Amino acid sequence: MKAPFLFALTSMAIACTSAYAAQETKNPKTTLPYSFEKVFSQAMDDPNVIFYQADNAHRDEKYDDALQGMLLAAKYNHTPAIENAKFMIQNYQGAYANRAEVVSFLRYHAEDHDGVNADMFSRLYLADFYRGDRCVWFGAEMTQCEEQSTIGASDSAMELRQSYYYYEGAAKQGDLRARYTVGMMNLLGQGAPRNVAAAIYWLTPLAEAGNAKVAHLIGEIYNRGYWVAQNQKAASQWFALATESHHPTATLRLAQNLVRGVFGNDPESVRVEKALLLYKDVQTNVLSTTTEQAEAFYRAGVLLEHHAADHERSQAGAMMRAAIEIGQRHGNEFSVKALLWSGAKEEKTSLFAAIAQYEMAALQVEKFEPEMKQRYAIVWQRIANAYAKGQSNDLSKDERLFSKNMNKYHRVLSKSVRVIPDLFSFADYNAFVMPR
Repeated sequence: MKAPFLFALTSMAIACTSAYAAQETKNPKTTLPYSFEKVFSQAMDDPNVIFYQADNAHRDEKYDDALQGMLLAAKYNHTPAIENAKFMIQNYQGAYANRAEVVSFLRYHAEDHDGVNADMFSRLYLADFYRGDRCVWFGAEMTQCEEQSTIGASDSAMELRQSYYYYEGAAKQGDLRARYTVGMMNLLGQGAPRNVAAAIYWLTPLAEAGNAKVAHLIGEIYNRGYWVAQNQKAASQWFALATESHHPTATLRLAQNLVRGVFGNDPESVRVEKALLLYKDVQTNVLSTTTEQAEAFYRAGVLLEHHAADHERSQAGAMMRAAIEIGQRHGNEFSVKALLWSGAKEEKTSLFAAIAQYEMAALQVEKFEPEMKQRYAIVWQRIANAYAKGQSNDLSKDERLFSKNMNKYHRVLSKSVRVIPDLFSFADYNAFVMPR
């Protein structure tokens, strides 16, 4: 079935041919050098005529027909048609209906031709398409983007290699998102063999230009020793760069490395003081998540308990209480750790009070994901042990509650937990979503 745009041109050709045939019948001796048929046939190949029809279709909001015409005119290297086609593709006008022609058009313009540099928009569009982004057709805000099945690439190696090829081309032309994505694809071994040195090469200019999140990302690579030799000193330098912009997680990691003595040449007392100031920054930072704030309070409490003077150690309890308070509103692992710390302190004087702390922790742990739940299953063991000890003036031994909580502890640990790794993320950074 011919598209309406081409059908209109064909109908006009038939009509003109019929008129010419009728004229020849009336006067067979009259033969003009150029017939209607010949002129109209040439007009059908004229990109200006095609452009005219496509423009009219666009004015009538017949975007599928309009883009089909623009793509056809673009094959004649018609500059206005090329620019209009890019505009319509970028604004999701008729792109889905003409998807095969769109891909062909973009693949041509994504390469260098006769001294004309490749078009960055084409490269980025194809890079997203080949890595499986269905929103290239509809736009992320449109319902079809969620409702339609994936169009284009899946996760096959060949398609990811295609995606990497176009991202790398755009990165070399200076696109920042492409540079980030190429770095992450090298880091994760997606679309290219894993090459962490290349990943750091691509990511470093972004961090040095002031992207604190990318600086933190590089710091995490070194801090964890992710496919590179672990280097916490180098990691701390990147964390310090990110901390200048008050990046909460980088600030937390820098404080930890200060306490460990892997960063800075100051005496321990000075490093502890600096770390406490960094934790305070996270506690008051509006950019911090509740989990980051809870971690800052918890780690500051531990630091005060072990390194503060005797008259300052009471502040450790205040820090732990602040972490616990956050957990009552937003459960998290560091609030649980603070409750375990508090419960251990209470056990020295009151098992009843200790159990109250452990049970508060258990309520939060119950809502955790299975892996995290297993990690903190010790809360039920702590409760069970408290009931096993018993104190005549505070809490009697209770074998039933001991067994109940130990059974809970073992049930949680016995469950098979399968953690499915996210192949496209590292340290919560997605390869295809550039952090801002």
